[in-house]
Amino acid sequence: MDVSFGIVAQVLKWLGFDDDLRIWWRTQRARLGRPKTFDNMPELRYGRLAITDWVVLEGVFPEGIIIQALVDEDIKLRLPPALEVHREHFIELNNTHIARKAKRTYYNGPFVPMTSFFSQRSADKHERPIFHIHAAVSGYFDYVSVIADLDSPLHGGTGTVRDNFFKDWSGEVSSELPVMGCPGLTLAVITRDQFVILVRRSRSVSVAPGAWHCSVDEGVRPEDVVDGAVDYERVALRGMETELGIKKEQVVGRPVITSMGYSRRLCQYGAIGHAFLNIHLHTLMDALPLAKQGRENEAWKAIPFTPKSLSKEFKRMVKSGDPAIPSFGLATLIMALHASKHVKDIRTINARFEDEVFASGALVYPSNVNPPNVKAFG
Repeated sequence: MDVSFGIVAQVLKWLGFDDDLRIWWRTQRARLGRPKTFDNMPELRYGRLAITDWVVLEGVFPEGIIIQALVDEDIKLRLPPALEVHREHFIELNNTHIARKAKRTYYNGPFVPMTSFFSQRSADKHERPIFHIHAAVSGYFDYVSVIADLDSPLHGGTGTVRDNFFKDWSGEVSSELPVMGCPGLTLAVITRDQFVILVRRSRSVSVAPGAWHCSVDEGVRPEDVVDGAVDYERVALRGMETELGIKKEQVVGRPVITSMGYSRRLCQYGAIGHAFLNIHLHTLMDALPLAKQGRENEAWKAIPFTPKSLSKEFKRMVKSGDPAIPSFGLATLIMALHASKHVKDIRTINARFEDEVFASGALVYPSNVNPPNVKAFG
């Protein structure tokens, strides 16, 4: 079978049809909503530190890669038949609670899960890789009945929703904050006096609870999609204002999006970038109480924005046993270092990570984190 397939492949290649057929097949896979993972996607490496969990799809590493993110607003999340029955039962129960004027509140906004992820080569002579990400906007009932109600008995079946569909997910979720599988933006914010803000994530969030992370972690909303592309500058400005109380006029120039990436371990994809401010650290700290959504974080701290200080902080996390910084947060900080006006030589950055601590993988593979089984969405 393998021999015959190889012969057919060679004939198709000789006839010049193989590229078109591969593109057609991958397009069909995307339409069927079957996620696909590639092991050969480019990775971030700095000295001994290899961020193999966060793979770069577009940006400065490497150059020339195209990303196409599409949101199909008319397509709801495709659920397994047993969960469709469970969902209908949930709606009925919820309507009963509403009729009785029971005080139950759930998140009622959009939920944007990834339904397929595939690549193809451009048709021109450069044959650049093009990554396609398709996302579907799901609603309140889909989210609550599948994610927030994991431990309820599966209606019409045996066991709970967790037992049947999410055996590998041991974390906690909240109907008020739908983050699993959503695209988003991680942003490093650097003050005028060269401090970067790190935030400690709340213990109640579902992704990397209790971990120190980058300044801003903002989700994408359907209204952020313009002509089939996400306006990440808009996402960045909203995130800085709602999470840190930063106004647009306090940003130097425009927020810079350095790359699009995908986290294999956390089953999330999104953009990473940075923003430099024209205000000092004390002014920013005074604005924190004014932030609308600061409750997602339980603590803040400022670190001098230098390779020496950041590498020292990362080592402290390992030594103290703190939850590891998520890989996309680590990639965000290092990419921002490359753009810093005070770092003239990239070797200065790499030298700080020529250390056995960064070769262990402890910073990007925390042992106490069990990633969500988002394949249940397929």
